[in-house]
Amino acid sequence: MGYTHHWYRKPTLDKKKFAKAVADCQKVCAASKVPLENSKFSAGVVAFDAYETFIVEQVSSGRIVREGLRKGKVFEFCKTAHCNADICVTACLIVFKHHFGDDFIVLSDGDDDAFNGARPLCQETLDYGSEFKVDPQEVL
Repeated sequence: MGYTHHWYRKPTLDKKKFAKAVADCQKVCAASKVPLENSKFSAGVVAFDAYETFIVEQVSSGRIVREGLRKGKVFEFCKTAHCNADICVTACLIVFKHHFGDDFIVLSDGDDDAFNGARPLCQETLDYGSEFKVDPQEVL
């Protein structure tokens, strides 16, 4: 297993909020100056190549968790192996958390420290992000 960021989210995210999140992800990724391959920022998806493909869709095709604390949410992840695009992955996760709150639970192999580069990038570009914290493991 490699260095990974993972999240739990509602199977379907609000369309209007998702559109705002897409625009913010595109802005923050452009501001990062990291060249992204196979990037897509559209009404229904944010996707680009990191070590693996980072993808968040408005309507997830992932499996819904059937039991436990995260019942009813979809589990998704992206291995980054600390690649250059890691800052874009973490910045986009901050964006989605900002727009969707408790409907988007962010966890990481790197805990809060993994977001040290993305927080100021989001704050400078989008005027939010400095307050971001990785969700505790036991969060619903």
